[in-house]
Amino acid sequence: MIFHTERFFSYIFLLVPLFLITGPAVPDIVITTSVIFSIFYFIFLKKNEEILKINFFIISIIFWGSLLLISFFSYNKINSFQDSIIFIRFLLLPFSAYFIFFKNNKIFIRLLILILLLVVFVSIDTLFQFFNYSSEFGFGSDMIGFKSNWYGRLTGPFGDELIPGSYISKFGLIGYAYFILNKKFSSNRLIQSIYLSLI
Repeated sequence: MIFHTERFFSYIFLLVPLFLITGPAVPDIVITTSVIFSIFYFIFLKKNEEILKINFFIISIIFWGSLLLISFFSYNKINSFQDSIIFIRFLLLPFSAYFIFFKNNKIFIRLLILILLLVVFVSIDTLFQFFNYSSEFGFGSDMIGFKSNWYGRLTGPFGDELIPGSYISKFGLIGYAYFILNKKFSSNRLIQSIYLSLI
């Protein structure tokens, strides 16, 4: 049961880059539930003391504790405590990914492939919208059919939720890591150059 739950969260966590295209709600829910599972995993299931030996983890917990402490002195204590408590998910996220979700190397490689494909898709889709331009209406529809509501702003497959440049800048080099780790592409400068030029 524990194994299947861990596997489920590993694969659902893997799809976060894809969920980001749909908007912030779904990835936010996935990340929050994954971190909650991780807390129970570390405390009750795994009992892995390895994470407690990492200085960065200790520093993260101390930092989170300081956020809780200064909330006592804030003007709006309720909002401050809410933000401080929720902030722990961003601190625990890299440790959850390292010790649980991506401890299987195959899952990590699949994540890189997924990010690579998504970055290529967003880049091509945005270029399609870029060339689908008219001086009267601005940028037209992308390949999916989303149309920018802003005259001079590219939106790609994100609609109004997120600009594609932000997505590509965050995930572009992570996708490039697949070329470095894969022996077939690590020495292929042509494909790497095409990808880097595309993003």
